[in-house]
Amino acid sequence: MAPPKARTTDDTSSATTSSSRRPPPSSLPEPEHPSSIGWEHAAGRHSITPTPTSKTKKKSNTMKRRASPRRKLEAFRATQLVQWRRRYFEGILRWEAALRLVFVAFPKLALKRFEGARTVVAFFFVYVMLQALAILWGFLFNVGAVLGENMSTTITMPFPQALCVLAVYVSVMGIILSFGRATWILTWQSLQNFPLIRRIIACECRPQAVILTVAMPMLIILPSLIVVPSHCSSAALQESSSLVHVMCEESYLKLLTDKHPVFQRALRISTAIAICQFIQLCLEILPRWRSALAGLSTVKTFLLGGWLLGMNFVGGLWTVEWSARHFNLKITPLSDLTNYQWEIFGMTLLVGWILWFLVISCFTLPNVSECDSNKKALSGFFERLKFTFVIGQGIVFFRACVHPNMGFVHAQLELTIINLLLPSIYVVSLI
Repeated sequence: MAPPKARTTDDTSSATTSSSRRPPPSSLPEPEHPSSIGWEHAAGRHSITPTPTSKTKKKSNTMKRRASPRRKLEAFRATQLVQWRRRYFEGILRWEAALRLVFVAFPKLALKRFEGARTVVAFFFVYVMLQALAILWGFLFNVGAVLGENMSTTITMPFPQALCVLAVYVSVMGIILSFGRATWILTWQSLQNFPLIRRIIACECRPQAVILTVAMPMLIILPSLIVVPSHCSSAALQESSSLVHVMCEESYLKLLTDKHPVFQRALRISTAIAICQFIQLCLEILPRWRSALAGLSTVKTFLLGGWLLGMNFVGGLWTVEWSARHFNLKITPLSDLTNYQWEIFGMTLLVGWILWFLVISCFTLPNVSECDSNKKALSGFFERLKFTFVIGQGIVFFRACVHPNMGFVHAQLELTIINLLLPSIYVVSLI
């Protein structure tokens, strides 16, 4: 019985050694049996052949090589776009900082450093408003006197015609009375920095509506100063109709023509002072532009920044030319403009600035829906408005006095007209 046991042990040991020495499986696929291939073809199924991975990898690598320069170019353009957008936006914010320095910080410092400045500014403003009120009362008495002189002629007219004439006189008197009432309200409320207007602005205002309301008188006056003189000149009147003749020679539009240069100049100066106060309003009633213009799109940023860059360039050119004209120098492309063209150019520049501030206020609609001011802060704002009013008139009066072609009498006449026009702009905005 011993020999069979030895055989079994030898068999098991040889089996284990053979299994341990078996070669590893090859990475190549084993050949399929021909019978299996035949059955697959008979069943209508095709065998899944291995995909040529090396060819697809080569194709994908070539595609990546072709697409990588394009992607790099797109990424570079996107980076440049973001950088330029940031530069434009930072330029807008720097412009805001410069405006706040001139129209907010400087008046604050002047009112704080000089004792009694607030009292002088307040009483000068009251004096100007009372002077405007007196001129309005003079207009009212003038209309009444004209009505009294023409009453005998009006009575002899047919009833409908006489009624129309009386309606015109009564309407003019009503307009003058409404202006006088609003001027009186502004006069006595200016002593306490306009509490009624402060309450309205602080409690129930929308900043965009307030800014648009204040800009409306200037957007009416400046285009009128541009359009009316060109259509009411002597050369244009020869080819115009009788209605244009009546409008240019008999209505109040004649004050805007070249026949009344003093009134024209006073109206331009009044509008320039009102624009400075309009900028103060935009800076006060809107929050900081970084938060007010947050989330501004790229197109709007480039629009505002490019517009601002162009306006600053043209404004700098205008400043250089304005200084050179006092010394009869021709150093800019604007030197060849006539006096009328030069005035039109300056007024167009002012219209451009007003429209820029209106656009920037409209772009704040998604982030700003209420006025960012309380009554106490608005009190300081109205003090700065009166300060700008006084300083502007002082500069105009001093320049007219020292100008070789004007003098003290001309300066006094110009200042009187400005003292009527500026309160009228305030009254229109208030009404």
